[in-house]
Amino acid sequence: MTLPTPAVYFPFLKGSYDVNPNLKLLGTDFGNGRADGLVFQIDDEHARFIASKRRAVSVAPQQCLLEQDLSDEVARATCEWFIKQLQIEHPAFFAVDDQTVTGSLTGNVLDLNQDPKSLLAALMMEVQEDVAIVCVDGEHDWAAYLHVSSPSHWAPETKIGASFIRVHDPVPGFEKIRPASSGLVQAMVNKGPFVRFVWTLTDDVELNHHPRTSGSPKFERGEYWLRTERQVMVGLPSVNAALFFIRVGFVAASTIDSHEDVILALRSTLAGMSN
Repeated sequence: MTLPTPAVYFPFLKGSYDVNPNLKLLGTDFGNGRADGLVFQIDDEHARFIASKRRAVSVAPQQCLLEQDLSDEVARATCEWFIKQLQIEHPAFFAVDDQTVTGSLTGNVLDLNQDPKSLLAALMMEVQEDVAIVCVDGEHDWAAYLHVSSPSHWAPETKIGASFIRVHDPVPGFEKIRPASSGLVQAMVNKGPFVRFVWTLTDDVELNHHPRTSGSPKFERGEYWLRTERQVMVGLPSVNAALFFIRVGFVAASTIDSHEDVILALRSTLAGMSN
């Protein structure tokens, strides 16, 4: 079976930069057909993403596979939702029976009887997305689980256990939406699913931009790519948790330059950014 090409997103088309959440319901039409409604987008970059994840987990697991106060209950609920979603979205690639999940793209056979945290880590090696699990207990929320192999110049190990506010405090302009952050967390758990995007420009298509191993882009070759993060938020209200999936994508400069409305919007957005 031929896999589709990756979905393409231009999050800056309104021509101005802001830090508002800009949550859209999952399934909002961004011009990519069925892919816009999927949590897990499987495309012809699948093998590259899985190889990058394997390298990250093998070389520096302490930087990409992290847990703090993740209960078995939340891990189990996540796995149950995860497997059901794979069956809904990609039945051709995942065979499920009472004992196993078999991924045809990787050839992996996952034992459903293993402990839920191990199963969750194994499931994450079947999809191109990274994930953060946010847990909520009353007024307290924290990042309880991170399986992040494609960070965009941020260090997952500095975010584990942190609240939504503390995770996002370094983002320029976050102070404008800080007062609404508790409502955002509750919406992530109890409403949705939602999708939002963040983006930057980069000088390579390397997936893993962990700050320990990847410097700031220099654009010395005169080339650039739009690096997007498609973020899908799925609530698990039965266990007071939210799943936050992150999918990195790239758009070449040649594609951007070939669309006059896109390049004009990008220039306008860049001009309006603070230093």
